[in-house]
Amino acid sequence: MKKIEGKQEKLIKFSNKYFEKINLFAQIKDEDIGEKSKKVDKYRQRYGARGIVIKEDGNIAIFNKTLKNEFKLPGGGIDEGEETAEAFKREVFEETGCKIKIVDFLGTIEELKTQDNFKQMSYVYVGKVIEDTKSLHVTEQEEKEGAKLLWEKPSDALKLINDNNAIIVDVRTESEYNEAHIENAILMTLDTINESVAKDVIKLCDKAGVKCILHTFDEVALRLGVKEIHMPLNKLLTMDDVNKKKFDVIGASTHSVEEAVLAEKSGASYITAGHVFATDCKKGVPPRGLSFLEEVCHAVSIPTYAIGGIHDDNAMACIKAGAAGVCMMSEFMR
Repeated sequence: MKKIEGKQEKLIKFSNKYFEKINLFAQIKDEDIGEKSKKVDKYRQRYGARGIVIKEDGNIAIFNKTLKNEFKLPGGGIDEGEETAEAFKREVFEETGCKIKIVDFLGTIEELKTQDNFKQMSYVYVGKVIEDTKSLHVTEQEEKEGAKLLWEKPSDALKLINDNNAIIVDVRTESEYNEAHIENAILMTLDTINESVAKDVIKLCDKAGVKCILHTFDEVALRLGVKEIHMPLNKLLTMDDVNKKKFDVIGASTHSVEEAVLAEKSGASYITAGHVFATDCKKGVPPRGLSFLEEVCHAVSIPTYAIGGIHDDNAMACIKAGAAGVCMMSEFMR
């Protein structure tokens, strides 16, 4: 990392002072890693940007250095002149090969290692993948350490980091900070956010008198007592039978006749099929059309709901093609 000096250093210090008061959601101290704190007059300061990168299926990126048995979330140091958000995007691209859109800023995490006179302030973001180049851009050192990208469920990612926590602490050099504790805090925060958002949505649905079907995060749904869940197909395929039996209704997203048939065989109660018409959600991707929808409806015995570019003028055409109903989003937001 390049040394941060002058105006950039002052700006970051000002930002840190502000976020410490409002958005500091975790602080890691020596005691958290089995050491004792000592008095420090002046810390060596480091600033970083890191966070959670989510794919459409709900899985998140884990950067694994196989030869060090290290698992971390994407992120790293902020270069001179960089904004924190841009630093996160850059680090994500280097470590995952993915271009992302930042969808949330979770806050900051401060780490104090008094034994090393070291202080780390991390700006924590959530990013959604908009393009996967399938090519990592790691450093020579990271390549020597066996750099590898994993995509895991948030709960599995948390387990990987926790299970390897003791090993990670043992192999760290003085200049490296204990990311395991930081990332544990981040993932726990994500889980809390998912549950908090779900609770708010459930309240809104209850007030409106409509059913709430939660999406992707089956464990959150079960904790909240929700018996209906909608899953990306690949998540449904890896969902264990015990959890499936806990739900009254399981939906799945499909994009071909083959996927529709597989979803039904895998226990789906209903499916969505799309995208049928052109939509901004799939900008530049050709729609599959009504003939595709009709084929899907004839291939399965469970209800099929059309999705993608649906509005008042074309909804009835979907029903005539065999759909049990339609899904709308953009139309309701105009």
